[in-house]
Amino acid sequence: MKKLILLGCMLICFLAGYSQSLVPVNSSIASGGTITIAGSGESNSTSGTYWNAEQQQSIVSVTPSSATSNVKLTFISATYFNKATNAATQLGFKIVNTSSVAVSVKFQVIIEGYNNSIFQETPPQTFTFTVTVQAAPQIFYNVAESGPWEKNNCSTGYSGSYVTYTVPANMYSASTQAAANQLAISAGQAHANAVGSCTVNFDVELYENALGVTTDANGNSQQKATLYVNLFSDPSGTTPYTLPASVTIILTTTTYLLDRSSGSLISTTSTNTTYTMPAGVNTYSFGDLLINSTPSTGSTKTELSYSLQPNTDGSCSYYIITPE
Repeated sequence: MKKLILLGCMLICFLAGYSQSLVPVNSSIASGGTITIAGSGESNSTSGTYWNAEQQQSIVSVTPSSATSNVKLTFISATYFNKATNAATQLGFKIVNTSSVAVSVKFQVIIEGYNNSIFQETPPQTFTFTVTVQAAPQIFYNVAESGPWEKNNCSTGYSGSYVTYTVPANMYSASTQAAANQLAISAGQAHANAVGSCTVNFDVELYENALGVTTDANGNSQQKATLYVNLFSDPSGTTPYTLPASVTIILTTTTYLLDRSSGSLISTTSTNTTYTMPAGVNTYSFGDLLINSTPSTGSTKTELSYSLQPNTDGSCSYYIITPE
């Protein structure tokens, strides 16, 4: 009778050694993520059991099987049952999936526990888990992007300079090729915005108001015109623009020497005259300038025309509009 009671006690104690289990905390992870396995049913009572030694882990299968070589399982952490606080065992496993598709990974964990009733380790047990591991995100790198880029962060009324700059290939990465290239383009633009310069823009219109013909006592006749420029902030010439700083204007005078009888051209000469237009104005007059001259004697006569030369002066630049 004593033998039967002892045998019954041993059987109950042995079964108690398997009262704890392991359960997965998460069932889907990103490639390189961690799946956590937690202890269940652990106890520090006189008849309790708990986990205390993870021994081995291995992959059982991968679906689809073609991705098996792309999957790697690594044991990374273990926090075993805390007898003071009764905090459960926590096991962490990292799974990397370098394939282009999500995979289902079945893996097993062999773990050993401890039985308080018999004061010794329990036989190792094997648990099998299945987790979905997402595909590794594809990484694309930028191609080389070359300028010039125009500085585009100037204030209203100013335009930016062009900056020549090359962003090397493989400097930026993203989940798509277009996004990686855009990062490189944005870097080039940022460089231009940082090192480029701003110039104030205005449009110049050259006006000519012809005056009457005058003849002197010797019979020499000539005609003059009042020549002036107006400045506008728009190419259509509708909004006057006041200079924030003085600028240099180059006026070209072209003189045509003509045959008095036939009007055919004999020769042409050109000269440039520099004028300084002061700050704070939106118009400037060159005065009354000669536009034609016919002497009382001789075989030639003279006609003159005027034009502005595109010019950059310090921080100011202007565009030329066809004279009216």
